[in-house]
Amino acid sequence: MAQTSDAGKVDPTLEELRKDMEALKGDFARLMDTLTKTAQHGVKGAASEAGMAADEVSDWAEEQYVTLRESIRAQPIAACAIAAGMGLVFAQFLRR
Repeated sequence: MAQTSDAGKVDPTLEELRKDMEALKGDFARLMDTLTKTAQHGVKGAASEAGMAADEVSDWAEEQYVTLRESIRAQPIAACAIAAGMGLVFAQFLRR
């Protein structure tokens, strides 16, 4: 009879463990869903910020190009002399 009472105790315990495992599976699935949504939100935010930074860099580069073009038009001889000097410097580096 002792075995019967032990078996009776084991079955409800196993059933409780099964229920707990099913609940744990559900909790884990909800956690993974939440983490996925959070990661997607973070990626979208990072992509948006990267796009804004790229736009700022592009605007800055355009401004620098316009400034350089205006400087060359204002002083063409000085621009040619600077370009020739830089060409000589690069040629010296390439020779070595």
